[in-house]
Amino acid sequence: MSTPPDLATPPETPQEIVEIKDENAITLTAALQIAHDASLPMGLSTLQRWAKIWREQGSHSPVKSILPITRSGKEYKIDRDDFTAWVLREKENATPHTALQDLKRPRDASQDPVASRETPQDPNEVGRIKELENENLQLKIDLGVRKQLLERAKDEMDDLRSMTSNLLRENGALQYQIHQLPPPAPNRAHQSPDGMTVDNSTPTNEGMGV
Repeated sequence: MSTPPDLATPPETPQEIVEIKDENAITLTAALQIAHDASLPMGLSTLQRWAKIWREQGSHSPVKSILPITRSGKEYKIDRDDFTAWVLREKENATPHTALQDLKRPRDASQDPVASRETPQDPNEVGRIKELENENLQLKIDLGVRKQLLERAKDEMDDLRSMTSNLLRENGALQYQIHQLPPPAPNRAHQSPDGMTVDNSTPTNEGMGV
């Protein structure tokens, strides 16, 4: 990841006004989450340095950055789409050498952090590259979410198999208990109180002498 130049320089004159759409303006905390999702290591202090550099560069900055005043004080806001594209470029071009550079090494604060990289001059091509980079990052995020959903579904299937196995085991135990029950006693003819058997059947016409 590129290292921001030293910011210990006298304040510069205000740059031209840079505007960020409300739906695209994000805090540095949200930007750190985007960098984390893209597996780009970055701390808040480093991102604050970048935000200051981008703000000073104005419209020439690869990432639009503003410093509005809120109720809690001043807080940097940066453009989400610009930052997402910047994160992808930084991740693709990161090397161990650049990652270990001293953050406090004196440099020109107005230097373009990505000046050494060649960028397409065609605005349409730049926009298309940024769109592809955003789609690539979104695909990576979607893959991570789907992986979590698949793992959750697997856990639910395992729970269902365990529950089914327990029910089958309980059903088998109940059937065994049923088989162990003694058979029902046979029906006995109704007897009168003196011990004689009473025939409760309906007499036929022949028996009645008809």
